[in-house]
Amino acid sequence: MATREARYLPNGDLVLLDDQDRSLWRRELIAEGCALAERALSSRRCGAWALQAAIAAVLAEAPSAWEIHGPQIVGLYDVLLRFAASPVVALN
Repeated sequence: MATREARYLPNGDLVLLDDQDRSLWRRELIAEGCALAERALSSRRCGAWALQAAIAAVLAEAPSAWEIHGPQIVGLYDVLLRFAASPVVALN
């Protein structure tokens, strides 16, 4: 996984997205995932999985947690809510 090294402390505790050291992220895997998400979104059979991949891509492409494009994330979640309505998706 592209972000695995930054997601956990040595004792196994989870590191929140805002606190992750993004220099540990594997940029080549993120670029590959972003390209796949973009291709999936441009297909005529775009669905919930493609939207979730696009959300992950937006989060991963931001240089820092403070630079995540909030309106883009909200828009993607709004569309995802139409495909896969759930309390978790609505909350996000």
